[in-house]
Amino acid sequence: MSSKKSNSSSFIFSAGNIIDDFGSLVPGHFYHYLNHGQWSLHDLLEFVLKYTGPAEVLVTSFSLSETAIRAFVRLMDEGLITELQCLFDVSTKRNKLDLLMFAQNVTSEVYLSSNHAKLISVKSAQKHVFINTSANLTVNRRHESGILITDKQMVDQYYTAIHEIFDSGILLNFEE
Repeated sequence: MSSKKSNSSSFIFSAGNIIDDFGSLVPGHFYHYLNHGQWSLHDLLEFVLKYTGPAEVLVTSFSLSETAIRAFVRLMDEGLITELQCLFDVSTKRNKLDLLMFAQNVTSEVYLSSNHAKLISVKSAQKHVFINTSANLTVNRRHESGILITDKQMVDQYYTAIHEIFDSGILLNFEE
């Protein structure tokens, strides 16, 4: 791991192991990271949930994969995700309809919108984390960067913003 720290932020150039890369998360911190496919966004979500404990999760992504949805199922079965809402780009309905149907069976709600943002809000009773990243919910094989935030004031601002994104989306309902 290559890591440089300032007062409340650090830069992480991934060495390959997410636990070694981030260490123990602490409140009030900004973790800027760059990796090259050593781990995927659903892996980072699992790492965060082990820090927060059981939590409500909101996810936006341009695209998704079966691997990510299966990770959601496992994390829900383990009790780490208590509620899950997802928002994907409208093109996902055209290109990955089968995965959207799978996601709808797993999540509380799935929304569609004109979306390219890759955001994750994780909110437990005691800890809140927000991830803003370049990575989609797919198996990662590319350079990706992002910021993992444990600073409550900033996380609260992002939490408000992600709800606005969801409010602009269209609720997906294959049952009607």
